[in-house]
Formats: sequence, C-alpha cells, structure tokens
Amino acid sequence: MWIVPLTALPTLAWLRRGADSFTTSSRGLMSMTWNDVLRGLGGGASSLASHALALWAMTVAAVAPVAVLRETAMRFGVVLARRTLRERVPARTWVGVLLIALGAVALRLG
Repeated sequence: MWIVPLTALPTLAWLRRGADSFTTSSRGLMSMTWNDVLRGLGGGASSLASHALALWAMTVAAVAPVAVLRETAMRFGVVLARRTLRERVPARTWVGVLLIALGAVALRLG
C-alpha cells in the first residue's frame, strides 16, 4: 500500500524537468494549473482506493478469485480505449484480454 504514495516522488521529478524526449506536449511542473493538480490528485486517489478495495476484498474472500476478478478490469480498459478513444489495440492485447476472460469463466465454473 505504501508503494502508491512513493510513486509520487519520481513522478514529480519527471514533471520538474519539463519536456522529455517522448512527448512534445509536456509543460513541466512550473506551468501546471490547479485543474491539472486536481486531476492528478483525483487519479491518485482513485488508484489508492482501488488498491485498498482489492486488499480489503482479499481479507474477506479467497485471494485467487479476487486477484482474477481484479485483472478483468484490463478487459474494460482495452474496450474503452478502443471504442471511446479510438486507440489502435494490437492483436496480442486482444489475446491477453481473451485469456483473462477465459480465466474468469474457468474460475466461475471450477
């Protein structure tokens, strides 16, 4: 659980140095607006809540089903990326999504 807040330090260091070699739209830490800060805090809070919920679920249920169901979230992320954001999703990602779905079905049947 402590690893989530600790990722803020390298993220801030990366933002502080400004534009990197991969993107040209990075403005750096100094030119961030309050809207940017609030969106970042919202994303961080969502990530922390997700991890906390998964840990809590593992205390009240068997770990294996919780872990498998947690990984099924990738399916929704890939589908949303494809349909909503119109991102190109490689075939190997679809294979991974299919394997995750089959694992959830096998867990339910077995």
